[in-house]
Amino acid sequence: MQTLVPVTDVLTRQEINELLKRSDTRAWTSIGLNWMMMVGALWIAGSFPHLVTILLAAIVVAGRQLGLVILMHDCAHHALFRSKRLNEWIGEWLCGAPMIASLDGYRTYHLKHHKKAGTTADPDLANYQNYPVSRASLRRKIFRDLSGQTGVKNLLTVLAMAIGLYDYSLAFRKSQRRQDVSLGYLVSQAFQNLGRPVLVHLVFASLLFTAGIGWTYGLWWLSYLTLYQLFLRIRNAAEHAAVDEPSNPHPAFHTRTTKARWWERLTVAPNYVNFHIEHHLLPAVPGYRLPYFHKILTERSYLPPSQVCHGYGEVLDVLVRTRAS
Repeated sequence: MQTLVPVTDVLTRQEINELLKRSDTRAWTSIGLNWMMMVGALWIAGSFPHLVTILLAAIVVAGRQLGLVILMHDCAHHALFRSKRLNEWIGEWLCGAPMIASLDGYRTYHLKHHKKAGTTADPDLANYQNYPVSRASLRRKIFRDLSGQTGVKNLLTVLAMAIGLYDYSLAFRKSQRRQDVSLGYLVSQAFQNLGRPVLVHLVFASLLFTAGIGWTYGLWWLSYLTLYQLFLRIRNAAEHAAVDEPSNPHPAFHTRTTKARWWERLTVAPNYVNFHIEHHLLPAVPGYRLPYFHKILTERSYLPPSQVCHGYGEVLDVLVRTRAS
C-alpha cells in the first residue's frame, strides 16, 4: 500500500490560509452564473423553439442542475460564503430546494462519506463499488438514464426520503427504511422537507409562464429526469470508482481528480467538482480555489499520476477497461 506525507507538510501556512479564504464576490458569481445559464438556456429554447435549441438547452440545464448540487455541497461544508448563515440560507433555498434536496440531510450524509471514504462503510459506496463494468453494462446504464428510468426511480426515492420513509442517501438506496412510522410523522416530514422545494418551483414556474415560455418548465423536468441523471452518474463514478487502491486510507489513492475540458465543465464537472482529490485532502477549501490547490500539488509532484485523468473520456476508459461482459 502506497503512502504519502500529510498534505499540510507540503504547504506553507500562508498557502493554507490563502486556500481557505472564502470570497462572497466569487460565491455570488458562482450562484449567479449557474442560474443565469439555466434561465438563459430556457429563454432561448422558449423564444426560438427548434430541435437544436431545445437539445442544447436540455444539456445546459442538466449541467446547471448538477452545478446547483455542487454549490449546495460547498455550502454544506460552509466553504462557499464567508458567513455560516449565508451558506445555510443560500445552500438551502437557491441550491438545494430547486433540486428537492435537504441541506441538513445532505450534510449529515456527506460528512459520513468524508469520514468513511476508502472503507466499506462509505455511504457513497453503492455509487462506485461495482466498477469497472463491461461496455454493455455501461451502455445499459446510459440507456436507463437517458430514457428516464433512472430519473423516475431516483425522484421517487428522493420523495420517499423527504417524507421520512427512508434515511437520506444520495446513493439512492432504500435499504434503511424506517419502521413503525405514523401517518402524522410522514405528513409533518413532508411539510418540513418539501415546503421549500414546492415554493421555489411555484415561483420558478410562475416566472417562466409570465415570460411567455411556460412550457420550458417541462423542459427543466425532462432534463432532470434524463441528462442530469447521466451527468450525475458519470461524476459520481469518476470520483472514486476503479481506482488503484480503493482501501488506501489516504485520499490521494482512493479518490480521483480529472482535468476537465470546457464542455465537460459545462456538463459533468461544474463548479470545479473535478478536483476531487484536492477536495478530500482539505474539504474546507472553496471550490473556486481548487484549481490553485491543484496547481500547487502538481508542481510539488504530490498527486499520484495514476489518480489524475485527462478528461472524462479517459475516465470512462478506466471504468470499463477490465470487466468482462
